[in-house]
Amino acid sequence: MISTNGAPKGITTNSLKIQNLKWYKAASEASSAKNHRYSQR
Repeated sequence: MISTNGAPKGITTNSLKIQNLKWYKAASEASSAKNHRYSQR
């Protein structure tokens, strides 16, 4: 089986969306925490 975008073909797009949402949430939380640190100075 050929994998696309580093993910096995058996993975559904729905699970990929969920992974992307988790990553996006973690990234946005990290960036907002960084911004909060800067604004506290």
